[in-house]
Amino acid sequence: MYQTDGLVLEWVSPSITGQLGWLPEELVGQPATALISPAQDMSWVPTNRALLAGGHEVQQEMLLRAKD
Repeated sequence: MYQTDGLVLEWVSPSITGQLGWLPEELVGQPATALISPAQDMSWVPTNRALLAGGHEVQQEMLLRAKD
């Protein structure tokens, strides 16, 4: 649904509008963490950051905030 450069949203799929109510241009340039639901368990963050720093790609399912 989106791609980041570090923790900044670099690209957001237009499908986000139908799924979460955001327009892609509202999110590009924003921190990716702004989309994460407060109910999301964040215990995976250190592992994913280490993998990214090591040059690996990561995929993670998470709860995201809707615009409304």
